[in-house]
Amino acid sequence: MRTFSFCLIVVVASFQSATAAPPERTPDQVTMFTEGKRPMNAALSPDGKTMAVNVVGGEIYLCDATTGDVKTVLNGHSKWVWLEFSPDSKLLASGGSQDGQVRLWDVAAGKEMALLAELETQVSMVRFSPDGKTFACSGFVLSDPDRDGVITLWDVATQTVSATFTANNGLADIAFSPDGKFLAAAEYAKKRVDLEPLSEVIIWNLKTKQIVKRIPNRCGTMSRLAFSPDSKTIAVAGYNAAHILQAAHRIALYDTTKWTYLRSCFGHTRRIFGLVFMAKGRQLMSCGSDGTLCKWDPATGVRKAVIATKSGNTSQLTISADGQRFAIVAKSAEVVRVNAVRHTPGILASQSATKTTSAVGALSFSSDGKNLAAARGRSMHYWDATNGADLPPLKITTSTIRAVTPDLRYAVTAYRTVDMWDVATRKKVHSIPSSSRGTYQPIFSSDGQLLAASTPDQLIRIWETKSGRLWSLSAAQSHSHPYLAFTADAKTLISGEYAKEGRIVIWDLPAADAGEKKTVAEAEKDGEKKAKPIPVKVTAGLKQAYQLVTDDEATVGNLQEALVPVLADLPVIAPHTGKQTPKWHQLNVNRDASRFAVVRFKSPLKKDADLEWVFNAPNMTNWYIIPVENSMKGFRNFKIERDVRIAGVEFPENSRLHFQRLTGGEIKPGQEYLLWFRFDADKPIELKMCVHLSEAGTNKNVNTSTDIAKSVGLKTPLTYRTLSNVPLKIRREFKHGKQLKQIAVSADGRCLASVDYLNGTKIWDLKTGKVLRSFGGGLIAFAPDGKTLAIALDPKKKRSILIVETETGKLRHELQGGHVRNVLHFAFSPDGSRLASGGAAGMVALWDVKTGKQNWTPFDFK
Repeated sequence: MRTFSFCLIVVVASFQSATAAPPERTPDQVTMFTEGKRPMNAALSPDGKTMAVNVVGGEIYLCDATTGDVKTVLNGHSKWVWLEFSPDSKLLASGGSQDGQVRLWDVAAGKEMALLAELETQVSMVRFSPDGKTFACSGFVLSDPDRDGVITLWDVATQTVSATFTANNGLADIAFSPDGKFLAAAEYAKKRVDLEPLSEVIIWNLKTKQIVKRIPNRCGTMSRLAFSPDSKTIAVAGYNAAHILQAAHRIALYDTTKWTYLRSCFGHTRRIFGLVFMAKGRQLMSCGSDGTLCKWDPATGVRKAVIATKSGNTSQLTISADGQRFAIVAKSAEVVRVNAVRHTPGILASQSATKTTSAVGALSFSSDGKNLAAARGRSMHYWDATNGADLPPLKITTSTIRAVTPDLRYAVTAYRTVDMWDVATRKKVHSIPSSSRGTYQPIFSSDGQLLAASTPDQLIRIWETKSGRLWSLSAAQSHSHPYLAFTADAKTLISGEYAKEGRIVIWDLPAADAGEKKTVAEAEKDGEKKAKPIPVKVTAGLKQAYQLVTDDEATVGNLQEALVPVLADLPVIAPHTGKQTPKWHQLNVNRDASRFAVVRFKSPLKKDADLEWVFNAPNMTNWYIIPVENSMKGFRNFKIERDVRIAGVEFPENSRLHFQRLTGGEIKPGQEYLLWFRFDADKPIELKMCVHLSEAGTNKNVNTSTDIAKSVGLKTPLTYRTLSNVPLKIRREFKHGKQLKQIAVSADGRCLASVDYLNGTKIWDLKTGKVLRSFGGGLIAFAPDGKTLAIALDPKKKRSILIVETETGKLRHELQGGHVRNVLHFAFSPDGSRLASGGAAGMVALWDVKTGKQNWTPFDFK
């Protein structure tokens, strides 16, 4: 028997129910190799025994689907063709996409039965009727400038044309209904500038040869059609560029008894090129150029599983008649992989994936290991970790979820504020001011009691999860520390610096009873004079000054919530035009009292105007003034240290800062600016702000505002904590040597892993600060016992996950087939027996750490 060299991987196994236990073995695989001819198309026979593969030169290889042996090579076509087996698997039809030839082949004999025609048509699809007596090919006439579609029906017995149907557009796909009554065709959309693409699904009655229905297209440019086995439902896959990204690709379902729209399935991120119903019609399978194979519940539109093909672009999907095997074609520049595989619950996808495939933002097992949760975009998704069953998702916030507690009770979003959400009630329980420049990835301690986050202003903050109170604060560092990790006992925090040398700092957390955490009312009841309510006054005098006065060194607690709505309504200055009144849009006073910021002053000033802020703040240390549009790009140049003279006045006792002078440019009308500064938290806050508006070159005040005076009444008791009693203290620090991108700590607190941007990984002894070993890798995580490491390799080189022994560095398993893009998060189950991985493509895979197999893997592409 001849051996040809094309790469064809065939994996064959029976399907399992959605609630079946994870498979004990991976499916068998058959691989064949070729001499470099690029595969273009393939088809699996209904009996599952034969695979037909077409290569770029036009040849068709007939292969044994169970052994991979090439039975014969069919010659006749000069270009790539569409392929379709007859229902009894005895015949193979081929239609040339470019040569216009339509042929029938005897599969058993491996010979051509007939050349039905050499049409002046570019064939776009070939199909057999359910009884095998009729064969149809669709396409468009090459000489027709409008590319209108035409369908030719052939009588297989007589090999003559029995009917011809035409359409007003080119045809993407055709499909016979299983009951043999109808033929459906999906039109290509003709472009329209003013409206959505105009195309229809056309339904012909095969008995009368008449059009019975034109179904309005909901999918834009359609690509595939499929009838359910009972002929009561038709699925249409397509793409509409007018819709946003993920929602642009959909599968629309229609009721064929009434020809009405039912629902849509969302989840693919690129074109859908394969679409089939399973044998009983309870499941719908699809594949596309996003490199995924999806399983859907057509009754609900819910995606039940998504599988990474690993090879990328997939273009064909066929299924055996008994529903026990299916095959997909995955194209690349050199090979095609065809797989007929075991079907188990699959790599995890949730019901909420119907309209998004956002990257996994957080991943966690429940404390008992029974459930697995992943944050994708603005929703939380849940699975039964024992069998992969989909649990109802929760959309709990309008922002991207960044972290979840180990008990899956709370979720966190973080930007300028750190917001904590109760997952069950979908309500926000805390909103904690963080930084005007944003917040890096927050993390929870292993017991869920503490939440830590760092910010671009070089600070690390730790809050109590339950109360939302600030627990501790680091001193300002020379660079930001965006990478954080708690030890299991929550007594130590490790941070990684965002700098060239990759400084790593080990912090001792304060004792649980450090600092004062009483409310004002509780403290007064205990007779503590120090707990007097903080008097707050907001006034506007002749110079339009806001004055904030506190007589206590404690943090201002919920002061911000009380001040913001008041200050937002107070006019600051009136320009000499008299037409607009700019406002201070927001006032941020952080709970840690180390930052005080007035945000977004909108100045409708003319170019010849001179704006000046006057401050009297003895404990000021640093100043920054930045246009808001650049505030997330970093502070540019406006840092003024203590004792710097400006405008002839000693800083900081009584400073006059000329805005134009600091920015080095003119104030632009309508531009929003950020005024940001820092003061000493251990001293009383006394800040007076005056805003003067004068004409350039003169001292003439053109301010026309009337005097305003308001007081702020607090509806809820103030809380306070003396920050000086609970600082973060540095125990040890050392340098990785290169810029970091991740750190992880073992559960026993003995070892630390650090990863740099060149994917160099080091394992450190936390006690001595010495490097135990170094190796290459990417994302990293310790198992709960600290004896095992999970490492995600660089996806540009090899998309794999390594299971490695921590002490020896010995490789236990190399995990493959779970993700089409890079892995972003790991989560070990509490007992360390399972590993969950979440990726940038929104997929979550579950692995058995002991065996190295995926617990829920429909197939494993190599």
